[in-house]
Amino acid sequence: MRLEELLNGRPPTAFSAAQLADRAQSRWDRSQLDEAYVLFRAAAEAAPRETGPDRSVVYLAKAAMTRHEAGDEETARRLFDYVLAFDWRSSGPALLSDAHVVEWAYVARLERARDPATFDALYVKAAKHCAELGWSFPRIHSKQDVVIDRAVKVGADRIVRALVDRIANRRPQSQLVRDRLQQVQRWLDTRPPPG
Repeated sequence: MRLEELLNGRPPTAFSAAQLADRAQSRWDRSQLDEAYVLFRAAAEAAPRETGPDRSVVYLAKAAMTRHEAGDEETARRLFDYVLAFDWRSSGPALLSDAHVVEWAYVARLERARDPATFDALYVKAAKHCAELGWSFPRIHSKQDVVIDRAVKVGADRIVRALVDRIANRRPQSQLVRDRLQQVQRWLDTRPPPG
């Protein structure tokens, strides 16, 4: 769908970047991924022309997530490359508060890892990058769940063991989380002990 159609015939310049991003978020929330992508890209293009912090990298990260969810990994990868290369530390506090999109990018990449060695190397890189930004990877609970599930799937035992401890320390802890931890622990019990 063309951008002008998504804006009811109005030009994108009639909207602020935040307005375009709000429309994109609304489409994303309804799983209208192609439309959300177009609108997030428009928001990213509009952002540098406005006063205040340039949030274009945040909008590009969201555009990347819509492509990732749609299965367009090539486009998602290119956009995530930009997000990961961005100098978040120099961006200022207003934009640094949105640096969680770095975690999104790494988790999306980890979801595509096919073997323990690749998964482990990427996890180490993500952990280092996020530590430089001031937090332990992964910090977002829903992303911890994705990462531990993928780590189990590829057999990345060391990472599973580390994440079990982190997830076990969540408070409050739902029954769903406790059940997941029991499942993962049963899986770990079948694995060779750490060397």
